[in-house]
Amino acid sequence: MDIDIVASFFVANKRNVVIMNLVFQTQGRVVDAYNTFSCILTQLGETIPESVSPEAATGMITETVNMFEEIYDDEWKRTNMEDETLRATVQFYCGMALAAYFFKPRTIVTWYTCRAVQLCLRKGMCKHCPIALVQLTVLALNRDNIPCML
Repeated sequence: MDIDIVASFFVANKRNVVIMNLVFQTQGRVVDAYNTFSCILTQLGETIPESVSPEAATGMITETVNMFEEIYDDEWKRTNMEDETLRATVQFYCGMALAAYFFKPRTIVTWYTCRAVQLCLRKGMCKHCPIALVQLTVLALNRDNIPCML
């Protein structure tokens, strides 16, 4: 299957995918929401890990925070993420982190959140970047006991 066709389908129907996953989550079907996001991100060419070690998760937070400190400036804030597929990817990673919070190890949630933030840092801002940054802040401030994940 041509990845461009698959990507354009998911991007064009992004709103429906997000609504469907919100319905899954409100019904307590977080595994279905997670699996949907996982399938879509895989079709978009993303690699979805089955597990992440605690050391790798801590390293990813550190790497992401360091990247933020290096890149963050007024020019970066004015850079817009132009690619609709990348914007959808950030949105799907944020949704996947939320779904994973309820049944996956915290290290997986960390990986998805950091991946979303790293895409924002490398490619520019979009309307989904603030939620990724809030999710990262929660993880960075409370590594041992995350009380909530937006």
